[in-house]
Amino acid sequence: MKNIVLIFCCLLSLSCSKYLDVKPDKKLVVPTSVQDIEALLNNTRIFNIAYPGMGEVASGDFYLLPQDWKALSSPSVRNSYIWGEDIFNENDRNEWSVSYIKVYNCNVILDAIDEGRIKNGKGDEIKHFKGAALFFRAFTFYNLLQLFANAWDGQAVSNDLGIPLRLNSDLNIPTTRASLAESYRRVVEDAKLALELVPENVKIKTLPNKTVVNAFLARVFLNIGNYKDALFYAEQAIANNNQLLDFNDLDVSRRFPFSRFNSEVLFYSLINTHSNLYPPTIKVDSLLFNSYHENDLRKSLYYQKNVDGSHSFRGSFDESEIFFTGFTVGELYLIGAEANARLGQELIAAEYLNTLLKNRFLMGTFTKYNFSSSQEALDAVLQERRKELVFRGIRWSDLKRLNKEGKYTTTLRRFIDGVVYELPPNDFRYNFLIPKDVIAQTGIPQNTR
Repeated sequence: MKNIVLIFCCLLSLSCSKYLDVKPDKKLVVPTSVQDIEALLNNTRIFNIAYPGMGEVASGDFYLLPQDWKALSSPSVRNSYIWGEDIFNENDRNEWSVSYIKVYNCNVILDAIDEGRIKNGKGDEIKHFKGAALFFRAFTFYNLLQLFANAWDGQAVSNDLGIPLRLNSDLNIPTTRASLAESYRRVVEDAKLALELVPENVKIKTLPNKTVVNAFLARVFLNIGNYKDALFYAEQAIANNNQLLDFNDLDVSRRFPFSRFNSEVLFYSLINTHSNLYPPTIKVDSLLFNSYHENDLRKSLYYQKNVDGSHSFRGSFDESEIFFTGFTVGELYLIGAEANARLGQELIAAEYLNTLLKNRFLMGTFTKYNFSSSQEALDAVLQERRKELVFRGIRWSDLKRLNKEGKYTTTLRRFIDGVVYELPPNDFRYNFLIPKDVIAQTGIPQNTR
């Protein structure tokens, strides 16, 4: 029973649910109808919010004043900010355990379907539910890999540690860490199977359709350097939905200019935004803010000026102060641009980037890119990627993968009361430590320090 600690928080937090009265014996957790499964998948508290956010804390796009850092109530947030070690240990509900709550619920659904317990499904209902559960499991595994495993390296993926791949709702199955290669293989396999099963369209953007799964696969393949497949899946998604917002049509005077579920949003999910990390406490890095052209509407729509002259982010696609980490059409155009640049197609990369940016600049002021080399294209795409996808939970992954390339390495620094904290490229601290109680009770290897 020692391995139950992996999702111990799940047992506590879900006990009030009719369908999730979780016990150590999986036989007591039995959805028996499509209504049961639909209720699970429509629980946005489980499947659409609280995706890992500590990477956003650590990625360097914002800074805190010393007094605000000291006032942080969470040791995990305080230490993530300076890349310290004591993280995820003060609370059973943390970015490891909450993620495995999602995985557990996916497995409950998949087990019920695969074991033939759902008797009243009509048409493609059960097929669509299975596809959604596979997508959510793959998406959760992928997010865990960004925090707790190395960036993809073709020479080391078989030896590098990945994450525990819980593929069954039986809590008594021992917990082990798969390799990085096995972990990403599972993410891709789950996502590709989901792509075959999910519907073309969904009524609400909290559930996946084929466009969403294509967008997810494009994000995954870009992250692991498979640019040919990243481009393929980005093109598939764009072919189904190319609705970019024209930022000229947005009201800059609104507190939150971007409406929830706007036309550019493909799939809705949120980052776990931690206490005290709201405007005006978090202040955007001045170099990042100043990198936007004056005619770039993102400068006024994404940010607000604080009374001290600094700036805070307000551009969440959640129409709130909570960071959005779902999929958008804008991200797809950037994946298409980067993949083409990496594949030596600078002219096509420019087409993708120009299509995006003409919708981001003040009407009539954008000057199109014309690249003379794929390297020039890649440099521009990566700059625009950071500016477009800021506070989307993506920067930490980008830092990790780009640190593998000498030209794009980044050293992060924090300054607090005369002390300089530094995170060099490819440092061990790019992998967060797994909670101590998980290590103690499962015996899985801890990340290196």
